[in-house]
Amino acid sequence: MKLEVDSFGNELQSCAIAYARKMQDTTEGYNDIDRKQQATTRTVYSQFQYTNAALEDDAHRLPKMCMQRSYELPADLRTDPLLGRHTLDLLSEFDGFLEITFDSMVQAKQKRLLSRSETLYRNSDLSGDLPFGNLDSLALPGVEYSLCLTEATVSTLRSKLEKDATAVTDYLRQGAYLDLKHDGTWWVPTTQTFYTAQSVDLPSIAQASFFSPTRTVDEFGSTTLFGWDDHFLECVRVEDLGFHNITTASLDYRTLQLQRIKDINANVQEVRFDALGMVAGLVIRGKDGQNVGDTFDGFRDNLSASEVTAYFGDPDRTASALVAGATMRFVHDLDSFSTLGREHPTASSTISRTVHNSEQARASPDTLDVSIVYFDGHDRAIQHKARAETSVASNDGRWRCSGWVVLNNKGLPVQQFEPFFDSSHAYQFDRRAGVSTFHVHDGLGREVAVLLPNMTWTKIVRDPWRTTVWDTNDTVSARLWDDEEVGHLVRGSPSDMRGPSWLEQMQSPNASPQEKMAANKAKTHANTPTLHCLDALGRKILTIRENDSSKIFSRVQFDISGNALQVSDGLGKVVTATGFATNSRPLYTTSPDSGPRWSLTTVHGEELLIWDARGNRLRSEYDTLRRLASVYLGSGEKEIVVQRSMYGEGQQDDAVHNLRGKLFRQYDQAGIVSRPVWDFKGNEVQVNRTFAEDYKNTLDWNSTVALQSVSHMTHTAVDAKNRIVAVIHPDGSTVRRSYNRGGYLQSIVGTLKGDAIELPFLVSAEYDEYGRPVIEVSGNGVVKERTFEKLTGRLATTIVRRKTGTTQTLLQSLTYTYDPEGNTVCIVNDAEHTVFFGNLVERPQSEYTYDAIYRLIEAKGRENVGQTVASPSGPEVSSLPPPPSSPADAVVMVQYAEQYEYDAANNLTVTRHQYNDSKVAGWTRNFTYETESGLARSNRLMSTSIGKTTSSYTYDNNGNITSMPELNILDWDYRNQLHRSSQQGAGVNTPETTWYCYDSQGGRVRKVTERQSKPGSTAVATQLKERLIVGGYDIYREYQSDGVELSQQCTTLTIRDAQQLDVLVEQWTTMTKGRSAGMQTRLVRYQYQDHVNSVFMELDDTGALVSVDEFTPYGSTTHRSLNVHGPKRFRFAGKEADGESGLSYFGRRYYAPWLARWISPDPIGIADGLNVF
Repeated sequence: MKLEVDSFGNELQSCAIAYARKMQDTTEGYNDIDRKQQATTRTVYSQFQYTNAALEDDAHRLPKMCMQRSYELPADLRTDPLLGRHTLDLLSEFDGFLEITFDSMVQAKQKRLLSRSETLYRNSDLSGDLPFGNLDSLALPGVEYSLCLTEATVSTLRSKLEKDATAVTDYLRQGAYLDLKHDGTWWVPTTQTFYTAQSVDLPSIAQASFFSPTRTVDEFGSTTLFGWDDHFLECVRVEDLGFHNITTASLDYRTLQLQRIKDINANVQEVRFDALGMVAGLVIRGKDGQNVGDTFDGFRDNLSASEVTAYFGDPDRTASALVAGATMRFVHDLDSFSTLGREHPTASSTISRTVHNSEQARASPDTLDVSIVYFDGHDRAIQHKARAETSVASNDGRWRCSGWVVLNNKGLPVQQFEPFFDSSHAYQFDRRAGVSTFHVHDGLGREVAVLLPNMTWTKIVRDPWRTTVWDTNDTVSARLWDDEEVGHLVRGSPSDMRGPSWLEQMQSPNASPQEKMAANKAKTHANTPTLHCLDALGRKILTIRENDSSKIFSRVQFDISGNALQVSDGLGKVVTATGFATNSRPLYTTSPDSGPRWSLTTVHGEELLIWDARGNRLRSEYDTLRRLASVYLGSGEKEIVVQRSMYGEGQQDDAVHNLRGKLFRQYDQAGIVSRPVWDFKGNEVQVNRTFAEDYKNTLDWNSTVALQSVSHMTHTAVDAKNRIVAVIHPDGSTVRRSYNRGGYLQSIVGTLKGDAIELPFLVSAEYDEYGRPVIEVSGNGVVKERTFEKLTGRLATTIVRRKTGTTQTLLQSLTYTYDPEGNTVCIVNDAEHTVFFGNLVERPQSEYTYDAIYRLIEAKGRENVGQTVASPSGPEVSSLPPPPSSPADAVVMVQYAEQYEYDAANNLTVTRHQYNDSKVAGWTRNFTYETESGLARSNRLMSTSIGKTTSSYTYDNNGNITSMPELNILDWDYRNQLHRSSQQGAGVNTPETTWYCYDSQGGRVRKVTERQSKPGSTAVATQLKERLIVGGYDIYREYQSDGVELSQQCTTLTIRDAQQLDVLVEQWTTMTKGRSAGMQTRLVRYQYQDHVNSVFMELDDTGALVSVDEFTPYGSTTHRSLNVHGPKRFRFAGKEADGESGLSYFGRRYYAPWLARWISPDPIGIADGLNVF
């Protein structure tokens, strides 16, 4: 509300009040802090100051705002005793409250500063900025300053930096902060705008250019120049003075839109407009004079009405002629509704090339993508159609069409149907294909319920102080139309909303045993909604999750600006506490799991300084374009450069190779990556990786770093849609991809090193209406089929068959059963036979049970106890016993049941593993976590025990495990990435040790294992094996005892697509005296995954079985069968399993399957859950 205005009507004082809750909530779980947050009135008081009015004979300029301040007021403000609310006379007291700083806690009669900004305006003669509060007749903006860091905050930063405390001022200046008032507070300025290219603005030039901005100087002093067309209508030239990158453009004066843009590498993009000023075509091409890309030759801007009609009558017939040599053509039909009627709404079509004109001058229908969008009278897109691939059953063309949506009178969706294939591109009115989802809204337009096609439903119940969310398992025992909160909103709805409920269907006599099992398990989750409790500002301060007979609470404490100050988990632990600057940027985060972490960003929000509890301090430097240039590790004179980036400007022929503005060379902790060539669209063409010789120590790129003599070059080619079509790997092997008319991957072929024949890896693929792959034929003759549940779209079956002539062999046949929420309840493998052993039935079936908050509490499956029962407590570092000759050997295969218990913070507390065979002993693992005075202190695992055997775990200050059973050394680098691991060794001086190196993005690119040394030995540890990874290509080497001469080598080509086709081509070479002995073996591994992407089965290039693996839900192996020599790298969840440690490498973290947890905290904090392990 406004409290005061000046004579011009400008607001001088205002306040916003969120009133507290009067009646306390008696819901179980509320504590005093929760009730206090709801009982607290939140008030923000704002003050505004304005300049003078510039009132002259020839100018009448009203005052402009020059300062804004906002404050938090105490919660116990005096209110009117009768009204219970503040009145204007009471609010007038705010101005007299004592002002305190942002870092203080507000008390009675105080106002805590939340934000402050000041604006200066330019003098009309452009000689400089006017004094604060002054305004000239032109009212030209000068610079705005916003308070960011208070004196107390800066003092805290100094105390945390310890040895670097005196350098804080320098760091702040590097970040472009200003000590504006010279009082220890630091402010953020804005970019300044000038009106001439010279360092001094000239009023005459500025006036002649209508005060069009010609020069800007950003907060860091970097200058950018802007050039305008002759009439100062549009900016047509941009140049940064740091690197002299120049972008130019030309203006279409008829449409007043940019028509041609030449980028900083002189590549060109052009558009053409039709008579109505709508974009008709787009061309992307290389430099002037080059025949690269596309062209407007033969392109006509305007189409006649008959041509438009002919195109929308048969797009395939005229698309090639209309697009001509352009990259894209846009055809608009704005008259169809008025001329042809309701069945023909207005439409817009896009024709785009998949092959550039320079490679194929005449576009064919197979090299064009065509899509059409139809619009209603409100200009809303109501139907999308895109050219689809032909079906196997028919070569006739077909179109993929979006699902029909029924809207209510407020334009909100109430019924959503499924996409479908159509034989025609024409608009399909009211085409209700497939099943539908119903959306229910209240009178305010909020979605309150959703009825899904399988007759499950969700609902949200809102009141001013809480929101209750019911998912499909919560409502499984109820009917939507009988619900007391939302049932009245669906009365009178279509009859197809009133069929048998999901529970009734699953419990019917016709339901399968697996479906009945899912129904019984889902019933236990009924009436367990999630409750979100809100404060006066509507923020979720308490979440209560119903878990069977118990409740789990999590809490968030906010400041008045919406910053989350503290987050607490179900055990009451504060899992993270964060401090903020006045602009809401986080300055520090403390966590009992990952330790404290401080950060200072630049005024642009870029990382400037980061330091943590391990003493790692990273400082980043940027170039004038604010691109990361260097990263320093250490402090003061001890700093080393751990990462450096060089960009293309200034390199030889930089524009010729499209290097300007692109990353040219990067120095990381594995070596150097160069990108010497880019294409005219900004895609990498060449990437060259050179590894450093040193893999043990932190590399300092300020000094000379020895590099390996061999570099690894990868070449990539893309099509007109920037899809990868060919990759040439470092050994010369080439992999090519082709795409169907729908834009989906159709085939993959490759020519391997030393071969002249092209080998197929993916022969063909078919996709459904959603674009999901349903049939894939691999190069080994194996067919993979997927089906999806009609009502939910979830994966229903995965079938893998091997074709040999007319014979088909079933290799995998997985059938999935889910509960209403989509949790996998049962998986049956019909490709395996039920076996009988010791009067017991061993079915190829897995079962899963969850608690009400969907934590897995029991899993059942089969296990080869001859391989696993001997060592349930440690990592899988040693070779397992020889696998049985049959993957389902009844002599050792039994059924297991594994139960899991958790605490309220989702830590696993007990794993109980049992068998249905009394002759096989089960085991129980207990987990103990860090405590203090009997209370949970963190989620760090301190010990585990099985029987009388107890194992302990140690951590560094950042929460990384530094030792654990069988791994006595785990060292971490400055990025909290595992750098070294060592196994325990009896009677050795130095254990076998593995070193890991990563690129600048945190991806692992090198792994080296050194031999152990015997007691008393003074010999330097020699290399045992190493793996180098370059994109989809890696080199594995094993060394002889001297660590120099090779004993064998394997290169692996990894072929992947987004649809889970994984093919590994391994070429093994036996070496003699470091040279090839002529004995080469090629192994092609086609990998087939289960529902969590674990590599369940591998087949070779003939379809023969290579390996079979089965896992518990958390990744421990229950069965393994290997038919070939050579390690299987990718296993649980499709991730690489490190044989030297037993850990699984997931990209940024390592996972211990036998512990069902990560060995380091989540690098993104609590964004993915309150438990970072």
